[in-house]
Amino acid sequence: MKRLIFIGIMMAALPLAAQTSATNKAKAATVQDDTTKVEGNEPPDMPPPGEGRPDRPPMDGQGGPGNGHGRPMGMPPGGGPGHGQQKESSVSKDGLWLKTGEKTVSGTTYRSTGVDENAIKVSGGTLHLNQVTINKTGADSNDGDGTSFYGTNAAILVQKGGTLAMQGDSITTTAVGANGIVASGGTVNVSDVVIHCAGHLSRGIHATNGGTINASNLHITTKGNNSSVIATDRGGGTVTVNGGQYKAAGKDCAVCYSTGVITVNHITGLSEQGEVGVIEGDNEININDCDMTSGDSRRGLMILQSGSGDAQGNNGRINITGGCLTLTSAVAPLIEITTSTQGTLTLKDVELTVPSGILLKADYNKRWHTTSPIAHLILSSTNTYEYNGDVTADAYATTTVTVEKGVTWNGAYDTAGTGKSTSVEVSGVWNLTADSHVGNVVVKEGGVINKNGHQLIQK
Repeated sequence: MKRLIFIGIMMAALPLAAQTSATNKAKAATVQDDTTKVEGNEPPDMPPPGEGRPDRPPMDGQGGPGNGHGRPMGMPPGGGPGHGQQKESSVSKDGLWLKTGEKTVSGTTYRSTGVDENAIKVSGGTLHLNQVTINKTGADSNDGDGTSFYGTNAAILVQKGGTLAMQGDSITTTAVGANGIVASGGTVNVSDVVIHCAGHLSRGIHATNGGTINASNLHITTKGNNSSVIATDRGGGTVTVNGGQYKAAGKDCAVCYSTGVITVNHITGLSEQGEVGVIEGDNEININDCDMTSGDSRRGLMILQSGSGDAQGNNGRINITGGCLTLTSAVAPLIEITTSTQGTLTLKDVELTVPSGILLKADYNKRWHTTSPIAHLILSSTNTYEYNGDVTADAYATTTVTVEKGVTWNGAYDTAGTGKSTSVEVSGVWNLTADSHVGNVVVKEGGVINKNGHQLIQK
């Protein structure tokens, strides 16, 4: 796979302790017309009641509830005005509002400079944009609920009953809370667009309230904090991305932040200070044949249930097939699974660079209030593959490692012996690299455990 490298990341001489690569040797048998050209900010329809947002953590990442990818520092609990009910946005006098019917626009520029207004809003019908430029500048929003859940300050907002098809040109936003495209119950099909979001709490493409986004060959950069590139939020949504480049520069920003279902195929993604993927609740991220890099010193991936109310359930799933995933930190685990939730990471034929040598960390992270994660790591392959790295668990954590047929795992498991409950199922080969503590060991037909002089202590 040809790799695209973002300029500005120093990638000198990473240790090889946790690189994974395909093996050339056979392994042992294995253990988603009525157009208003707005002349002024006409009053919106009365919104229905909605839900407010619980408090979120401070931007320095220290303490407090919330998921760490929410409102910017200094924004009050609930995100400011509008807390407790949905807030409708206005539309710029230089913008376009489609309420019904079908309309096509080509080669035009739309602008928004007001707070809590959109440059383009589709509340019904189908809007086609071809080579259209959209600029969202001006005042910052202090309505965290409105911007994150309903797209009140986004450059483009597509609501339930509306469809947008956009091809080519660009979207630029500079205000706080100015997402690029928000599908709040609506449907967006977008391709070959450059999106740049400079302010805090400003995501690139963002689905909420059951919205759907299908994206192809986008180039998205976010600069502010809490500005994940490909995201969903309260009410969930489905986002599918094929090709393109996706980069986040700020703190608490993931390439993919999911409270719904996000699938990315053949993309290049980089978060300079955040994770490749974060899941809240009973939701999913699928990463297929991608080149992904995390510069976060805390972890490369995360599954949690923050209790913020943004996502329901307790069964997060990250599935990574093919491609490569690189961590630049010397101490970050590949994934942290924390809080009282269940999380599963499945790796299939993925080239990993994890300098810390830790594949899975399951723990009570005191940034959140709940304690007891149930973590699953599944090592898989279509043929034969080798994974290197350890599994750690604290006294609150329940962990399971599955080594599937055709897989060789070189690593240690709970070397400190602190895990609440630990188990392993081996259908491929597990080569111990240090003494390991495992409560339940299952070796299936064809499975092999090589201790290599180390102890496998069943507790």
